[in-house]
Amino acid sequence: MFVFVGQPANYYLDYPIRQLVKYSYLPVVLAGREPVCRVKHGSASYMVRFVEALAAKGVRFLPATHANVVQRDPAGVTMAFSEAGRRWEERFEQVILSAQPHGALSVLGEHATKVEREILEAIPFTNDTVIIHRDERFMPARREQWRHANMIVADEDEKVDRDRPFLVTKWTKSNVDRETDVFATYAYNRRLDIRGGVPVTFSHVKVTPEVVRLRRRLRAVQGQGRVWFAGSWLRNFTLHEDGLVSGFEAANGIMAGLQEYPVIKPHNISATKKK
Repeated sequence: MFVFVGQPANYYLDYPIRQLVKYSYLPVVLAGREPVCRVKHGSASYMVRFVEALAAKGVRFLPATHANVVQRDPAGVTMAFSEAGRRWEERFEQVILSAQPHGALSVLGEHATKVEREILEAIPFTNDTVIIHRDERFMPARREQWRHANMIVADEDEKVDRDRPFLVTKWTKSNVDRETDVFATYAYNRRLDIRGGVPVTFSHVKVTPEVVRLRRRLRAVQGQGRVWFAGSWLRNFTLHEDGLVSGFEAANGIMAGLQEYPVIKPHNISATKKK
């Protein structure tokens, strides 16, 4: 269900059928075989723990900092950074660009290879706006029927066309007091009358058969010129898990067998559990 959120039906009809089958197949096969982790106390607490874990491993965070490649050669990559009027350069043996295709291309600038530029420019994306609000009109009338994800479907006598969005409202609790109801409504091609709504805009890669082919081409040049690409847009339906796995794959490529993060390969999964 979470794949079909916010966009109209025409958007999702462009999805590759093989990807849809795989997405539906894996949860059934892996049921009970992989641990399920749930986030408690909201996403803010999750991010705090995540940042703490990375910082403990020596990871530096540079928020609100502009970055771009200024030199790229067989020995490494030099990047320039600027923040609050300060500018400096640093040299790296390898660089992973975990950004949307147009963002990665902006960081590379004139140092993108011809193939990289050709692939990244060809990947389509949309700018989609989610409305954060407290308007209960977008939730079921009876509170006991509220769920994390709530979809508004057409009435029996309503004419439905392919331009109608899959309008979904997600329900959570405020990160501030853990009690206040907060909603996020997804209806990307509609202007919604939502009281006190705060718009938040994201960029999403549109998954099509051509995008699947472009991903394969990019995979073939990963690591060339000591630059790697990561992000949810590189896999399947661009879910959060896809972003995580793409990062593991880039790290595995850099470590070249010295160490490896385990990644489940769909073609290695059988319908029955191995004993």
